[in-house]
Amino acid sequence: MQDRNACSFWGARWIKAKDMEVVVSRLSRAVDRLVLNGVTSFFTFGEKGFDTLAATVVLAKREEMSCIKLVLVRRYSEHLRPNGQTISPLAEKMLGDMDKVIYTSVRRDQFIIQNTSTCIGYVPNKLSLLLHRKVLKKCFFINMAFLV
Repeated sequence: MQDRNACSFWGARWIKAKDMEVVVSRLSRAVDRLVLNGVTSFFTFGEKGFDTLAATVVLAKREEMSCIKLVLVRRYSEHLRPNGQTISPLAEKMLGDMDKVIYTSVRRDQFIIQNTSTCIGYVPNKLSLLLHRKVLKKCFFINMAFLV
């Protein structure tokens, strides 16, 4: 069941330095607009790159808008051990600032489809967009890489 008040982040592990300022600006505006439209929960997977960048923007916005929540989603294998994905060092430091931590056994794309109606991403490679079309069909996807 999708939550109309929830947004997740999904994107590349690396953002070019020359694109960083533009991506942060776009991300900040997108979060503002989503909050104005009733989105209150933002899910991050704590991975290096865009996920962690997006989480830091939400944390900064939370200082201004106390209604928003940042939730860390961690994937566990069937044996209840981390599945090999490493949380970024910055996300590790931000753990204390998270409003909630959720552990799930489903894949990332399944979690996004089942739990959010909106996804903010940074996917500069058009081939990657094609590979993840299941998410794109089920969620409103905002790609920070191709906004004008």
